Amino acid sequence: METSINLADYYYSLLKSLSKETKLHLIKKLTDSLLEEKTTKKHADIDKLRSLFGAWSDEPDADELIEEIRKSRTSGVTRHIETLDE
Repeated sequence: METSINLADYYYSLLKSLSKETKLHLIKKLTDSLLEEKTTKKHADIDKLRSLFGAWSDEPDADELIEEIRKSRTSGVTRHIETLDE
């Protein structure tokens, strides 16, 4: 964090001699870049979500899904636990 403060102080020493108009223009540019980052991240999240749309390729009805789940159950099956020793 101290590095950030030193960097900010360094830039301030360079920029303090600029005109008010130039400083305001720079503030606007920095603000726009921060807002753009937030918007870009939001769009990236939405794009990720949209990429999942339609990922389930088939269209089984609820009864078929229930039947598949019941068939895949393994109740009463003894598990075989392997040791990690070699």
